[in-house]
Amino acid sequence: MFELIKPGTNFDFVGKNKFFVTLSGILVLASLIVIFTTGLNFGIDFSGGTEIHLKFDKPVSTEQIRGIVEKSGYTKANILTIGSEQKEYVIRVAEFASLKESDVQNIKNTIINEYGKDRIKKLKFSGESGDKIEVKFSEEIDISKLKEFLIGKGIECIDVKREGKTTEFQYLIILAGISKKLQESLEKEISGIKVEIIGVDAVGPQVGKDLRTSGLLAAIYSLLAITIYVAFRFDFRFAPGAFLSLLHDGLITLGVLTLLRFEFDMTGLAAIMTLLGYSINDTIVVYDRVRENL
Repeated sequence: MFELIKPGTNFDFVGKNKFFVTLSGILVLASLIVIFTTGLNFGIDFSGGTEIHLKFDKPVSTEQIRGIVEKSGYTKANILTIGSEQKEYVIRVAEFASLKESDVQNIKNTIINEYGKDRIKKLKFSGESGDKIEVKFSEEIDISKLKEFLIGKGIECIDVKREGKTTEFQYLIILAGISKKLQESLEKEISGIKVEIIGVDAVGPQVGKDLRTSGLLAAIYSLLAITIYVAFRFDFRFAPGAFLSLLHDGLITLGVLTLLRFEFDMTGLAAIMTLLGYSINDTIVVYDRVRENL
């Protein structure tokens, strides 16, 4: 029977603790420098952007779509295939303006004239995109009526959503700018094809900021909860080691993700939390062995 490591083999890891501690310290320090100087490459979930669900009447390759999307000016688009027929795709793009300055001002004036300047506490186009409008009212309004009003005025409004805190009357108006532009580009570049917009979803800058804060707090609370659990389950002397091991694994992983410019979104956060779970599991196994020999 093939055995990679023979029974009774002992590795003196503890005897080389100075080397491994130094190596870990260097890697953690390098990770911190990369994270704070370069910054994480936040995805749409954390930075804001638009997600467009499209359906084609004929099969289209991802490469075809990517080429047309990049040609339209969306160089950092994320394209996902739905199903195996290559007819449905989800395209995620960062925020880009697709409206002229005159269009922007016209929409602003239309909203102000209808609802009154006194009732509007904030009115701005989010980030660099003229396709999403953030409006904050002094009181709650009917979302469906706002959408109907905008469409009635000839403004291509796809959806209106409430965002921010429940105590605030803040709304996100999603216009047809980006989705319409991509639909027209795809139908123009691929002859004889029809593109249907199934849905458009957007993450406003405020929501993205809230998600980043919530994700950071979730990670901190998890670390504290694990540290408290280890302290009571084993020994108070073991808790700092568990905490440091989690920081070590998490920071080095984030450093690698930052260095390679991988997109960090909700999926990435879930992956980091999963990694921390496996990390503490291994730490607890080691602590069990240590306790048996105390």
